[in-house]
Amino acid sequence: MKISVITITFNNEKGLSRTLESLRSQKIENLQVIVIDGGSSDGSLEMIRKSPVVTDWISESDNGVYNAMNKGLQRVTGDLVFFLNGGDEFTGSGVLQQVTGFISRHPGFDIYYGNVLDIYEDGRQALRKPDSISKVSLYRKMICHQGIFAAARLFKENGGFDEELRIKADYDWLLRNIFRNASHCYMDLQIANYEMGGISTTLYDTVSVREIPRVRDRYYSARIQKKIRRYLLNPRIPVFYWLYNRPVFTRMIDKCIK
Repeated sequence: MKISVITITFNNEKGLSRTLESLRSQKIENLQVIVIDGGSSDGSLEMIRKSPVVTDWISESDNGVYNAMNKGLQRVTGDLVFFLNGGDEFTGSGVLQQVTGFISRHPGFDIYYGNVLDIYEDGRQALRKPDSISKVSLYRKMICHQGIFAAARLFKENGGFDEELRIKADYDWLLRNIFRNASHCYMDLQIANYEMGGISTTLYDTVSVREIPRVRDRYYSARIQKKIRRYLLNPRIPVFYWLYNRPVFTRMIDKCIK
């Protein structure tokens, strides 16, 4: 099993240093590290050139985060793809070893996902344990991208990231694959430390709130959206709210959402 890790970065020498050190410490041999640099003018390029862990890289201007991520996907040679952007780190040196061990015991899924630790600028930390993936749960919220390992073939079969979206293309990508019946498996492992303050958090109120409904409309009809909001996500109807996180129930509901 070969894992391809894609790191995108731009003028973030300090953050990139932590990310590359985290990758260097991983205790697996079959690892491809792809760095897509947006044409940095600080010391990032020299660091990338000298890093013993980087196996492939480019440094050039891009048309945004998802354009850079798509460039990385074109260079993937592994079986699984993971995105660890500049400033983010694995939670320990044994994470990828734990992940590959878990997958070897639970083979055959298209998407594996685990827990992420949010790191705030003031030092606060918050563990993010995702809901079980379903069409209903993804209507409510996206799971953290830094916790997802995806089969490389999914990007070939179902496409990469929609570059017309500034922030929610990862949300669109996950919904696209789930609606095309991609299989998925939760790993109760702490995968990455996610540095808060990137564009997905700083532009949430101005960009994300507009893009989320746009993405939802691609996959959920207006009638289905109304029913999800009225019944399944309505805390005033306790029985449905209680059933929301019951896998048997959500699998039944998912079959009704085309």
